[in-house]
Amino acid sequence: MPTEAREASGVFAALEIPSVVRRVMAGSPAGRLRVGQRGANRFVWFEGDRVRAITSSLEEERLGSWLVARGLVGKQAMHEVLIRKPKDERFGNALIRARLIEESRLTEELEVLSLHIAGRMLFEDGTWEVEGGWEIPPDAVVLDLPGSAMFVLAIRRAPDTGQFERLAGGGKRWVALGVPEAEGIELLPLERLVLTLLGGPRTLEELRASAPQQSRELPRALAILASAGQARWEGGTGPGSRPGDDEPQYPPASPRLREMLHLIDPEGGRRRVARHAAGGAGAGGPAVELTQEDLERLEDDKRQGVAILQRGGDPRLAYKLLQPAVDAVPDADHLVVLAEIEISNPLWRQRALDHLKLAMVLNPQLTPGWLALANYWGLRGHPDKQRRCLEKILVYNPANADVLDAIDLLDKQG
Repeated sequence: MPTEAREASGVFAALEIPSVVRRVMAGSPAGRLRVGQRGANRFVWFEGDRVRAITSSLEEERLGSWLVARGLVGKQAMHEVLIRKPKDERFGNALIRARLIEESRLTEELEVLSLHIAGRMLFEDGTWEVEGGWEIPPDAVVLDLPGSAMFVLAIRRAPDTGQFERLAGGGKRWVALGVPEAEGIELLPLERLVLTLLGGPRTLEELRASAPQQSRELPRALAILASAGQARWEGGTGPGSRPGDDEPQYPPASPRLREMLHLIDPEGGRRRVARHAAGGAGAGGPAVELTQEDLERLEDDKRQGVAILQRGGDPRLAYKLLQPAVDAVPDADHLVVLAEIEISNPLWRQRALDHLKLAMVLNPQLTPGWLALANYWGLRGHPDKQRRCLEKILVYNPANADVLDAIDLLDKQG
């Protein structure tokens, strides 16, 4: 295994550490990146384009202290394991051998801790230095993640205490970078929408004017795009850029998301919608203008499709009416109806998932949407994801007896 890395060091601002990690990995076959922030040192151990471990000098970010703080292992029992374990044995293995924690729960906690540490590196400025040592310490959190994916996951898990607003706002003008999506990262529908909105430099407030329904989540989406190397603010760092390099590269237009942009736009009258010339969305195809008559016809197609399903008619006929209408004028309720038809066809399940995710972006409190997502993950054999979808309903409807019963049944089955 390589043990030498090209020496490098520098400084970074908040949200710029993912860009630093990408540059370091591109220039060094393996090594350790030391990240210094406010007197604390955190270390990212990497090989090629993969993060292998992450450690911290802070006691509360060490595995033992983390498990004690979360009430999973007693402090005295933890101390005894530390004293008695062989020097070369990994701490986690010693905990499992002592039957203080199950392997599956430890794996889950290691992931949560690593993303917690990664998240702490995102929100402050600091210094960085590449070091050549590669021997991972026995108490390290062992990982196998692409660098960018690690930070994206960290942002998605991080509680919003106002840091996203602070980092994304303040008059920063954001630009898209037009680079391919990195390995291990799948952008969510809202993030793709924001990327499409960045067809030119836009501030957070300008984005909110174009997508008022998603106002609250836009700062987090911008932070995710920055971490994924998909966007940056003018003067910030990104793939192939340095501070002061403000010439953006724009991503190719996404017809589906451009539809959403124009439909969200509050300006009335006739709305320009990027739509395939033959009718229905598709990649390519010239943009055409939908009149009020067009919109009314599409809404009527939706109503007819739903009516067919309600009276027990042929789902295929309903789908032929719903699919082009929903594709041209997406709304949360009909996206869910469309997805429920698609779920029954194994070849269409990814399409169903995409439609359900888009529906929940448009209306995060749509109970039938969360129930459909829960059903999707149940069919795919993911009870943990099924439960999380049901729990989303309890956030805004905590007394929903059917959902509480469903969660109770999942717990008994588990």
